[in-house]
Amino acid sequence: MMKPLAVIALIILSACQSKKPDVVVLPEEIPAIDLTHLGKAQLSEYGFFQQPIKDLNPVAGVIPYTLNAVLFTDYAYKKRFIKIPEGTTVAYNAHDVFEFPVGTILIKKFLLSC
Repeated sequence: MMKPLAVIALIILSACQSKKPDVVVLPEEIPAIDLTHLGKAQLSEYGFFQQPIKDLNPVAGVIPYTLNAVLFTDYAYKKRFIKIPEGTTVAYNAHDVFEFPVGTILIKKFLLSC
């Protein structure tokens, strides 16, 4: 009776080996992507605001706006601005979303009280 139990215990123990299989991790090749054509290096380079930028005084063509519905964002205060490309307009439909022209820029600044 003891011999079959010893054989079963040996089989169970050999099945529960702690040796992990060898894993080979090959370095992933990430292609270099040129992002310089996507925008400016710093937001200040766009010229949306008069100096000093921290005052958020928009230049001509950058329009401040507010929403007609309050969106809760952890007690943060928000300032919003929009810049529409010169010579274009936003299409309005009372039953659909706004249609902004290509090149429209929406700006939102979050401000937290201390």
